[in-house]
Amino acid sequence: MKVLSTIIRYILVFALAVSIVIVLLINIASSTILDKNYVLNKLEETGYYEGIYLEIQDNFAKHSGQSGFDDEDMKDVVTLDKIKKDTNIIVSNIYDGKDEEIDIQEIKDRLDEKVKEAMNKLGVTAEKKAVDEFVNEICQEYKTTMVHTEYEHNINNMYNKVLNLVSKLKKGLLITILVCVIMILALCYKRIYKGIASCGVAVLTSGILYTIGNIYINEKIKIQSIAIINNTISNSVREVATNIMSKVSTFGYILLGIGILMIIIGNIIDSKKELKKEVEN
Repeated sequence: MKVLSTIIRYILVFALAVSIVIVLLINIASSTILDKNYVLNKLEETGYYEGIYLEIQDNFAKHSGQSGFDDEDMKDVVTLDKIKKDTNIIVSNIYDGKDEEIDIQEIKDRLDEKVKEAMNKLGVTAEKKAVDEFVNEICQEYKTTMVHTEYEHNINNMYNKVLNLVSKLKKGLLITILVCVIMILALCYKRIYKGIASCGVAVLTSGILYTIGNIYINEKIKIQSIAIINNTISNSVREVATNIMSKVSTFGYILLGIGILMIIIGNIIDSKKELKKEVEN
């Protein structure tokens, strides 16, 4: 019976450790990539808007050069504020399920005015059709640069499914953690502090898993060499990935410390109580 009780306790300790690991991973995801405000803050911190602004200016310059215009002719067609506003629209479409389109009319109006000014300087009269084609081409270039995916609606559907799954999973795991702790303590009801030490083993195991996982991922995946679409987006992705791994590392060390303390304190108090019983007997 004692052997069976010990086996059950080990199984519960393992289940508790795994549940702690997953719950904390869910918390990390919920506070980072699943959080719209976190993403927007990271875009701000990593200079995403400025990077996209420069990329757009470069793309505009290429098109204007091919059409015989100077780079100066394309300046101020798109502002940094416009890029921030449109980025917020894209992010809101993904996270909030909105179906808002990027408004390019403002850009069209400015561009049309710029083209006419440039043509007047050159003393050339352009056909309206040719001007419209050029303006539409530039506007499409802007949308292509801003919107690197046309599947915001699909991503939002997947995001909502993930949120729903995460919510259910978190509740289930919290119940599992509570049940495991109660059962471990119940199995050790005569030596309750030994049960606390067993819970400490689960916490320590969680910390070890986090620490090993962090080391393994950092060795296998060179975060600073991640490249996606362009340097601007890559910088933001690298910053988010680095931040997530930092949280994983922090949780790992915290769990290690708490686990060790629980094991030491639990075993010390349990040993003293057992020694006291022997002396009394």
